[in-house]
Amino acid sequence: GDHTALIGNGRQRTYKELADWSNRLAHALVQNYGVKPGHRVLIRSGNNPALVAAWLAATKAGAVVVNTMPMLRAGELSKIVDKAEIALARSAAPKSISGDADVLVLGRHGFETAVKGKNGFVCIVERSWTSAPDPDFWNPKVRVPMCLNAAAARSYLLRYIKTTLIQAGRTKAQVDETIATAIDKKELPAMV
Repeated sequence: GDHTALIGNGRQRTYKELADWSNRLAHALVQNYGVKPGHRVLIRSGNNPALVAAWLAATKAGAVVVNTMPMLRAGELSKIVDKAEIALARSAAPKSISGDADVLVLGRHGFETAVKGKNGFVCIVERSWTSAPDPDFWNPKVRVPMCLNAAAARSYLLRYIKTTLIQAGRTKAQVDETIATAIDKKELPAMV
């Protein structure tokens, strides 16, 4: 444990220090970010000790590591993130269902259709609402993949509309009006 494992950024770290560091990060991934075995964790870093610790932490948490380079531009990085989000959304149901389902991903302006399906199912990664006093506050760190059948997508998915509209900068009154109108018309409004 006392032998040098890493040298970088002006210091040396022992194997014990690296193990302690990566264990703390793994604990944070699981406890604070809800990472579960099979989830994808994107690491955007140069070649340095932090990259090694983050990679070890993600694998200790059972995650699949997606390494990226820090020089990637936003457009290039968003393609990688969307692929990981699509895979996480589809993990909620067997391939026989999720393979032909619509897949929605959370973009800059709310949920957007990333994959157009044909079987009526909708797969999505839910962001959890918190117990904060403000009902408009949501926690993007908590992610839960869900795959809904056509009937559930038309009713339960309205809950996701709230996140979408808040992300798009709508007021509480606008959110309430959009959801009430959708319920009255018995149709799912456009996600964006």
